[in-house]
Amino acid sequence: MIHRKADETGVPLHLDNRPPLLDRLLELTGTAYLFATAEEADGRMAAAEQAAGTRPAPPPS
Repeated sequence: MIHRKADETGVPLHLDNRPPLLDRLLELTGTAYLFATAEEADGRMAAAEQAAGTRPAPPPS
């Protein structure tokens, strides 16, 4: 469900600092396609921001 909502708004899901074990688990379960790499996520977010003419607020620290 989260993937669908994120996809509708053009927001990519990604996991930072994924260990190899998590990558393997995502591949085995067939869910790796749900998560973008950090580079893909950055590119998609930049394209979405440009299309919307806005820039989202940074996440809280």
